[in-house]
Amino acid sequence: MINQFFSYLLEASICMAIFYLFFRLLLWKEVFFVWNRMYILGTLALSLIIPAINIPLQTTQGIALQEVFVIQLQGTTVTSSGGTYSFSWQEWILYIYLSISLLLLGKLAFQITKLWYYSRNFSASRATNYKLILTEGKLPTFSFFKLFFWDNSQDISETDKAQILKHELTHIRQWHSADILFVEIVKAFFWFHPAVYLFKQSVQQVHEYLADAAVVQQYPAGNYIQLLVSQTLHTQSISISTSFHQPPIKNRIYMLQKLKQARPAFWKIALSLPIIVALVFVYSCQKSDLSDLQVDKNITSTKSQLTIEEILEKYRSKYPNITVGDINMFKNPDGTSNPRLTIKNVDNITDKLKIEEEISQAAQAFLASQLAVSPPPTAPNAPDAPLAEEIFQEVDEQPTPVRGYDTFFKYISENISYPQEARLKGIEGKVFVQFVVHNDGSIRNVQVLKGIGSGCDAEAVKVITNAPKWNPGMKNGQPVNVRMAVPIAFKLN
Repeated sequence: MINQFFSYLLEASICMAIFYLFFRLLLWKEVFFVWNRMYILGTLALSLIIPAINIPLQTTQGIALQEVFVIQLQGTTVTSSGGTYSFSWQEWILYIYLSISLLLLGKLAFQITKLWYYSRNFSASRATNYKLILTEGKLPTFSFFKLFFWDNSQDISETDKAQILKHELTHIRQWHSADILFVEIVKAFFWFHPAVYLFKQSVQQVHEYLADAAVVQQYPAGNYIQLLVSQTLHTQSISISTSFHQPPIKNRIYMLQKLKQARPAFWKIALSLPIIVALVFVYSCQKSDLSDLQVDKNITSTKSQLTIEEILEKYRSKYPNITVGDINMFKNPDGTSNPRLTIKNVDNITDKLKIEEEISQAAQAFLASQLAVSPPPTAPNAPDAPLAEEIFQEVDEQPTPVRGYDTFFKYISENISYPQEARLKGIEGKVFVQFVVHNDGSIRNVQVLKGIGSGCDAEAVKVITNAPKWNPGMKNGQPVNVRMAVPIAFKLN
């Protein structure tokens, strides 16, 4: 889990770096300020989303395509326990990282609270779309959402006041403070990444370009540039605010002069689309050769061609929230056990048993195709050669452990250990182990269908290989080979 989180941070950081590099190379000198604002906010959001989503890609390359009959058992869970627990280095890094993030979030909350305090303690008056707060020279002129802090100690003309008011009202009406707040929250979790600080600087500059452009639509550009130059000494600002005095003034003057000279190159924005598609493909699309070997809605019975979903659909008008539950092992009167699917959200016990019987029959024999990529781990002492005899898909009696399933799962729990490598790396998850119960009751051809690595796969193979004999499956009174699968869950305490 910790490794997955660090992997997410790394992938999101790479996305941010690529997006910012593109912005710096092609967009930052362009005058389509609205598009630049959308690009900065959109790519920051995509950097957080792309590594978090998983788009499975089905592929047949390197896979032995075969229809294999598998009976899945309920499985068991292995937990780490015993001994004095000590933090791994990954956990120490995680705690340090989270501590810094919490401090930054606390600082952000303090700054917001401080602005609220100022708004309550300075002289204020209500306007149509904002609250005017007079700072008496104790704070510079700036805005935060609909709070407009005005330094009324400055000796400036009415025209200059009107231009500054137009500038700040543009910030308020276009919700620029929301952008800053979003970037600050991202910065709290990616405080280690230079691109986040550069993105914040860029979005603040774009805000000023937008506000400046709004002013020169109403007032002469030359007079406004003179006002900007006269205000260069007033550089005090609050990091989460949008301020008229936001530096660098030189860049703002350059953009004002460029507004009437340059034509926006919108084709540059379009170039970002292939980058987005490439990052989605690299970080969101994952090759999915193996199913999780869990019960699928579209499993079909070899006897009845109804899918489980079709069976559920028959009863959905009466039980709209009906869903498939877990697989349980039910003992027959003769002492044998069969897997049985359970259902949820059905109150009537008679209907519940009837539906469970139907879907259990449909799922008694299901196909798990695309099973193995290049040779899976096999047991060190198990026969590696393929079985010459047929592996049956339908049997009259399913294989069962000689001493019952409870004893079988107890054997696994008592004989399997949590690999030290997996514990140190924080690895947990399910290992799906496939094996064949031979017609003599021995367990053969043990292999991992889907694993989690770090020693867990090998440990699962070892314990299944050394398991006691089973009662073989029976067909027409004769013992036959049957393939089984069992999930073994590794879970850290």
